[in-house]
Amino acid sequence: MAEVSVWINELQAGALPSVCVKSGRAAGAALTFRFVTKRGGVQAVEGLSGLPIGAWGARTASGPLPLTKRWRATFIVLRAVVISAAATAVLLFLVLQVVPASWAPSVLGLAGGAFAVFAVIGLLYSAMRPKGTIHADARNQSWILLSDVHPNFVSAVEAMEAGAVNSQEAPSEQSPGI
Repeated sequence: MAEVSVWINELQAGALPSVCVKSGRAAGAALTFRFVTKRGGVQAVEGLSGLPIGAWGARTASGPLPLTKRWRATFIVLRAVVISAAATAVLLFLVLQVVPASWAPSVLGLAGGAFAVFAVIGLLYSAMRPKGTIHADARNQSWILLSDVHPNFVSAVEAMEAGAVNSQEAPSEQSPGI
């Protein structure tokens, strides 16, 4: 996998090339990802759910990244499993407080199993998702360094940026109004 820098406003506007960030194939879908970087350029720690934790006072950016329909479905299913397993574990731990003592080992086992699913799938999601570190210059122009993306996506972004630079007109030699 590779990395590429994009402007935050391009990410937020969904103005990235239609090339899947994971497979490098033509993208037929998109999914919004959130990126958090603590001050000083340190990537925020992601929780087991893949959601950033400890993000107070950090730079954040989110926007849709192009994906194939299969990759989009994969990320949505992983997110749903993580959220469901976490909710189930919390609910079972709460139920544990009111069930008869004879049921406690079974409920505790179910809660532990739900937490294990939450942890394993959350780590899998965190490993598979695109990563990003947010940067800003002295003029507060922000960009994000996307990593764990396909080289074809990198090439498409570079071609888009080169086209944008080439399409800008050179300043006129004459001053306005002459």
